Amino acid sequence: MRALPWYKRHVSDWRSGTRGMSMEMRGFYSECLDAMWDRQGGLPNDVQKLSVMLDCNPRTVRKLLPQLVAMGKLVLTKTGYLNERMSGDIEVACDPVDGELEPKSTQVRRQIEPNSTRIRSEFEPKNENSPTFSTRDLEAKKLEEDIVVEGACARPGWKDLEKQLLDAAGNSIASQAIAPGLAMISPAFRWLDGGCDLQLDVLPTIRLIAAKPRRKPIVSWEFFTQAVVDAKAARLAPLPAARAPQAAEAPRPQHRNPAMQATIDLVAKINAEVEAAKAAGTYQ
Repeated sequence: MRALPWYKRHVSDWRSGTRGMSMEMRGFYSECLDAMWDRQGGLPNDVQKLSVMLDCNPRTVRKLLPQLVAMGKLVLTKTGYLNERMSGDIEVACDPVDGELEPKSTQVRRQIEPNSTRIRSEFEPKNENSPTFSTRDLEAKKLEEDIVVEGACARPGWKDLEKQLLDAAGNSIASQAIAPGLAMISPAFRWLDGGCDLQLDVLPTIRLIAAKPRRKPIVSWEFFTQAVVDAKAARLAPLPAARAPQAAEAPRPQHRNPAMQATIDLVAKINAEVEAAKAAGTYQ
């Protein structure tokens, strides 16, 4: 195969995909992608070989490589570590090998599926009307237009939902370098699938919790699940029954002299007790 000396890197995708990473992690991830393009394939599953390839200390590989795997940026296959988007770009940019019986994307899919179910749009059919588009072009377009309409509510796509969640949570959550689980926003999609409204239940609840002081940052979106469910239940709870209007008692005239008024009230009380005793047959 003949490889191009460059590959496309979408700035907005890169910045949103590496949000929360440390500078060290972003540099290491970038070197991994460059090495994949240079090799036109995956990275070796060997710390020493990979450290030589990336020109870094083996300790750095042992420290950062598992974090990239946990974030879903790299997937371990039989042939080494692969990045799904990069695999698709390599397939588009390179000439096919003579005698190859199946597309390279099918081979990569077979390697990744036993280890991961997160097969993204790199392995979906290409746009036949735009053969020059890379898979990353197609995915970026899909993410921008990924709106699923359910009834009268519009469900945002993955990229838009992640941005809204991060904006609502603010500084209450940890960085993805410390908490890789924040890269997985599947709990938020479960909230929406369960009938929670993004604007009425999810985002207000996250903002309310984020505004409260806490000693440790939040490390998973699952932390908000119960509060979001409670917010939905409170929003859909039926209103209490209206109270029947009560007849207003006619106000008794008040005497200007407080002492005289007290005497009048006492007499009225004695008369009421007498009437009650007569009614009960106990009056003597």
